[in-house]
Amino acid sequence: MGVKLKPGKDAMGQHYLTPDEVIKNRGCDVIIVGRGITDSANRLQEATAFRNAGWAAYVQRVSS
Repeated sequence: MGVKLKPGKDAMGQHYLTPDEVIKNRGCDVIIVGRGITDSANRLQEATAFRNAGWAAYVQRVSS
């Protein structure tokens, strides 16, 4: 499974889950993001979006 900001799969069959799903619902403490950032036209903006989504999911998980 990979991590992207929107769930889905690619042409090669790779499945993607959101940071919210893997952190809040599946208990992961760390996410590794590759093509979700490197394929972006604005890598800094995309990395920031992943960081923010991951942190929000973590805060929700530990606050529950």
